[in-house]
Amino acid sequence: MVATVITPVCLKSHDAYGGRPPAIPIGELIRLIPDILSRSIRMAFMGRSTVRGSTPNWLRSMSDIRFTDLQGSKDETKLFFECPTLGSAAPQLYAQQEFEWTERPSADDCGFDLYGDVITAVRSQDRDSDRFDMQLLKRVGLLQRGINGTFQQLEFTSRRYPADCPVVLDERTIQIARDFTSRIPKSDQVRVVGKLDMLRASTQSFAIKTDDGSEVRGILPEGCLENAKELLAHRVLIIGQAAYRPSGRLLRVDAIEIQEASKEGAFFSRVPQPKTARSNIGQIVRDQSHKKGLAAIIGKWPGQETDDEIALALQEMD
Repeated sequence: MVATVITPVCLKSHDAYGGRPPAIPIGELIRLIPDILSRSIRMAFMGRSTVRGSTPNWLRSMSDIRFTDLQGSKDETKLFFECPTLGSAAPQLYAQQEFEWTERPSADDCGFDLYGDVITAVRSQDRDSDRFDMQLLKRVGLLQRGINGTFQQLEFTSRRYPADCPVVLDERTIQIARDFTSRIPKSDQVRVVGKLDMLRASTQSFAIKTDDGSEVRGILPEGCLENAKELLAHRVLIIGQAAYRPSGRLLRVDAIEIQEASKEGAFFSRVPQPKTARSNIGQIVRDQSHKKGLAAIIGKWPGQETDDEIALALQEMD
């Protein structure tokens, strides 16, 4: 039997809505929160917040999140969600003894614990965190539809985030998530060579060791697991798309193909680096504000901004 926990999500507002909150922002939050929890679970177990191909049964069970009630008093509105604990939703996954590069979440956690980890990493401005990727950050940004002036703050508690240390999401959190999204380098196709050091069948995950001892983690494409098993402990070539962190460091490689490497593959046995980093136009202007005219622009302007972004940034120079 699947064990569940009920989590109240408290929305705080300047106005006293009681049990009669505006329907549109409430509807957006009821729709978005289960999706974000599900993506947080995927991120914690798979290293990515989206799933290619069919959704594994264990993930479907962990993500079975139900909205159960709405209550309100004065300036607080509470949404109640029922979530399965991870271990009871997928006991077979926790029974497996596969080698992992990171510690899996506690079997007593639920989706809100993992979502709390995401928000905590964002609020602490951890640009090097592996708790989120670009897609998950964008979902956090979408909460602006609910935290939009009608409600000013969302908070919740969970097993690992007690009442004296709740998870808080507000306009500042959303702005940091959007800033992180703008800083993540563009994904590009890469080739990586190294020893296939780890495979995890349940999550299609792999890790390879490059010639300098660095580790590159990634996700295999659906249907490639059997071929990959034959290459375990062999020198392999991974062809795929690199995903990066806001810091610019590699987060993972989404593999398109895996094959045994040739002897000529040493050039590619290194951690992929982004070709170009996404620029923060406001920061560029601030860095150059002590210069005048062309000196403030030549050799510095990225050239990928819209007219509106350039106009807004130039206003900051006044």
